[in-house]
Amino acid sequence: MRYALITALVMASVAAAGCQKKPEGPKTTRIEPPVRPIATLKPIEQPKPAPPIVAPEPIVEPAAPLPPVQTWKWYTVKAGDKGFYAIARTQLGDAGRWKQIRDLNPDVDSTKLRVGQKIKIPVK
Repeated sequence: MRYALITALVMASVAAAGCQKKPEGPKTTRIEPPVRPIATLKPIEQPKPAPPIVAPEPIVEPAAPLPPVQTWKWYTVKAGDKGFYAIARTQLGDAGRWKQIRDLNPDVDSTKLRVGQKIKIPVK
């Protein structure tokens, strides 16, 4: 009895699993109609490249004008100053710069300097 019960259970599980062989019937060939497309697809267009990013021009405020650089200073003629040559040697350390003093003082005659007279001399 035990053997019959096990056999019945195995047969029931095989039948439930669909493992039984079905009898084969006559084979038929089925002809399917041609497949028609549902819709025609258009080719995908490539996106246009984005325009290049251009940085805006920086806003530049005009700088405040620089004060003029003074290239000369006032010098008061002293006793013993015998012309632009002597003043250039004592005040500028180079007697050859007497022409710069002359150019700064076009209306002054270096042979007629007076003590206390103010003239322009270049900044060192």
